[in-house]
Amino acid sequence: FDPDSRYWDIISRSVTNRLSELNVRACANIAWSFATINRPADDMFHGIERVAISKMRLFQPPGLSSLAWAYSTLGYDSLPLFENIADAAIPKLDKFKPQEKAMMALAYSRINYSFPYVFNEIASRSLHQIEQFGPLDTFNMIIAYAKVGHKSEQLMQALAEKVIHQPSHHFSPQMLVGIAWAYANTAHHTRPLFHAIAKSLLDNIHKLTANEIASVAWSYASVNCNHYGLFDALAEASEGKWPQFSAQSLANLAWAYSTMKEVRPL
Repeated sequence: FDPDSRYWDIISRSVTNRLSELNVRACANIAWSFATINRPADDMFHGIERVAISKMRLFQPPGLSSLAWAYSTLGYDSLPLFENIADAAIPKLDKFKPQEKAMMALAYSRINYSFPYVFNEIASRSLHQIEQFGPLDTFNMIIAYAKVGHKSEQLMQALAEKVIHQPSHHFSPQMLVGIAWAYANTAHHTRPLFHAIAKSLLDNIHKLTANEIASVAWSYASVNCNHYGLFDALAEASEGKWPQFSAQSLANLAWAYSTMKEVRPL
């Protein structure tokens, strides 16, 4: 079933006309559904926001994380909404599942406002759950904290250990590229993590796009880590993909190889 745009327009108009009937679960579910298919609906989302704020104390962790994720995904970064979600979520954070905490972190990393206290609370109250984090939860947390530049040494170390000790096939090559980028962008550099990522990427180098190749090269050069054979493999994988590199990726690639030429492989 693949409904066309008219189907979603009908739903959004109908919801907008019946906002007073929405309970908190309906608010979260409708927002999540539209965000999942990347379908904005300004009038409906503004209306759901008003209803959600008026009933925020009634939301439970699944609804709070879904609401934050949906609004951030579609670029509806209303400050009053995210302030209210934060105020409702923080007292309940211990009841959030790992996926819900990761969704919250990712949502708050996407908006144009700074909420350091949200990231502080999520970090400190996630450490005891790290073993329960799945690969996607782990990836989303790492990306979120790196994107906002939030310093959380304990959390980032724990997440790095999670990546190192997980079977390599649990993380897709694209996820590993993102994780390498994230740790290269933070002050938290862990050699074992970069070597574990490189080992896995060497087996999947052909699956990387041109821009992902450049991202890996930039990440490893940024932390001065020349894993044996990685840069040779990246160069070989670049063959035939030169037209696919963006200008920025070409610049990053050139910088990475010029930086690493004097660094001995480890």
